[in-house]
Amino acid sequence: KRMDLLVGAWQQIHHEFPDWRLEIYGEGPRHDTLTALIAQAGLMGVVKLCGVTANLGAVYDRTSLLCHPAAFEGFGLAVAEAMAHGVPAMGFADCAGINHLISHGSNGFLLQPEHDRTAVLADGLKEALSQPAHLRTLGDASKDILQTYQPDKVASQWFALIQKTALGHSDHKSERH
Repeated sequence: KRMDLLVGAWQQIHHEFPDWRLEIYGEGPRHDTLTALIAQAGLMGVVKLCGVTANLGAVYDRTSLLCHPAAFEGFGLAVAEAMAHGVPAMGFADCAGINHLISHGSNGFLLQPEHDRTAVLADGLKEALSQPAHLRTLGDASKDILQTYQPDKVASQWFALIQKTALGHSDHKSERH
């Protein structure tokens, strides 16, 4: 998920936002590397590796922004969950699993990738954290994601796809006979 970019960006901006804290949830093979990076950056009291939690909803409810600097995401489940809780999200515009969830300036921030993604991320975070009222507005708008992924809408799309595939497959069989 490229949390190293997030730690690097936080290192660049944390002095401008001394009351903000960065919490990273989840576990992975890069835990030790990330811990060392946090220590090396002098961010031990500012960045916390929180591991896995059973109550992510409570975390989202006290969160102001979800930053997801992934390069690829099949479906940005964490992003969608956060947005459903009214948390605006930030990610890179070239991440397919993120860019169909976030609408820049409407419900979050889509950053344009450049050579120095850490600097782009730092600039994006600085812009977002400098405008707490705007973050709340984006958070309110992000709840609209719930309408897109209502069970009845998703189920009907799956049903239509299965029906189309089944009919297409049976039509294909009849053509061969």
